[in-house]
Amino acid sequence: MRFRPAFVGILLLLVASGVVVAAGTTASSGLGSGPAAAGAAPSFDRADPGLAVTVQLRENGDARWHITHRFLVNGTNETRAFERFAADVRAGDRDLGASREAYERFAAAASETTERDMQIRDASWTSASVENGTGTVTYSFTWTDFGRVDGDRVFVGDAFRSPDGTWFPRLYDGQRLVIRPPSELNIVGTPPDKGLNQRALVWDGYREFEPGYLSVVLERPSDTTTTTTPPGSVNTSTSGPVDPDEGLSPFLLGVGFALLLVFVGAGSYFLARWQTRQDEDGGGSPSGVTEASNGGHPPDDGAGATAESASSAGATAGEAAGSGSDAESASASTDATASTDATRGDADATASGAAAAGATETADDDEIDEELLSDEERVLRLLEGNGGRMKQANIVTETGWSNAKVSQLLSGMHDDEEIQKLRIGRENLIALPDENVADFGDDE
Repeated sequence: MRFRPAFVGILLLLVASGVVVAAGTTASSGLGSGPAAAGAAPSFDRADPGLAVTVQLRENGDARWHITHRFLVNGTNETRAFERFAADVRAGDRDLGASREAYERFAAAASETTERDMQIRDASWTSASVENGTGTVTYSFTWTDFGRVDGDRVFVGDAFRSPDGTWFPRLYDGQRLVIRPPSELNIVGTPPDKGLNQRALVWDGYREFEPGYLSVVLERPSDTTTTTTPPGSVNTSTSGPVDPDEGLSPFLLGVGFALLLVFVGAGSYFLARWQTRQDEDGGGSPSGVTEASNGGHPPDDGAGATAESASSAGATAGEAAGSGSDAESASASTDATASTDATRGDADATASGAAAAGATETADDDEIDEELLSDEERVLRLLEGNGGRMKQANIVTETGWSNAKVSQLLSGMHDDEEIQKLRIGRENLIALPDENVADFGDDE
């Protein structure tokens, strides 16, 4: 199908009013500067950009188009005048050059090239507003089958083609084209000289497009797919309304991320506390470690008695050997010596085992982080490391706590029968429950 003269006339009208279209090189060569020729709103200057064309792609291949005309509006009088002007445009009393019939012709040309049945639906002036000194009027419509869907990919670009090449040959000065993907898809293929800008593709005029240049590939992201935005981007917030399919609000994403951090932090804290309790429950009594490493009361396992018996036997054997007066004494000496050697071997083995156990417990004791212990556990460790008893003043010095805190803590431990608390003169003696404090003296 060839473009008829009537179609070329429609294109001339659209470009003169600020819409970015042309019917070919010959027809467009005398169109002038495009948006500068717009005369529908003579009392308002064009903003920058003066015309923003936003193509919001959808997962099913459709595209929602937003053609936004932007004007400078200053002061209350201009604001009221623009509101009246925008109301006239939306009512059809003022013409900015956008018409359903024009885009239906473009869709028909693209359908002939792609062999896909494309249609223009829901076309109307959808919004008008004045914000931050800029007045906007937006014409929107849905272009069906604008992209070709192939599995998890959507190919966009052939809809810009026409039997004569392309119906979208250029952007004029003050015009902008934005192509946005839906939230479900990422742009993975772009024209060779174009990178992403906040997940979108943005072109500013003046810019000419060769047939086939506007080609974009979208793909559903996998778990490892990420989308990067190259530097040098420009602000596209003025490119027209954002389609609801574009994605979630950044505020909602920020709230969700903050909640995730809270849950992760709380889980880590409770896991650390649980592991600490498991270590304390499975690591044995702290008192046993202190007694082995700090010389407290020796464990009642018979090792001391065995060593003492060995020493006594050695002395007896020495006396018997020194006398040498008769055979009976010599025999006794020999038997005593043998007995002493055997007993000494057992005592050495027992002492070595106790020393090894003490060394192991000492190493475990050194690895305990006192910051993980409760206040009561720290007091008990101090008592065990000081022979089972300490003055209250010394506990204050060792812990660095205040007198009031130590006094309150010790009173509670005394009530729970974890310690003994004995008043001696003007000081308090603190001892473990099994300590005998009757022989406590001033030198403690």
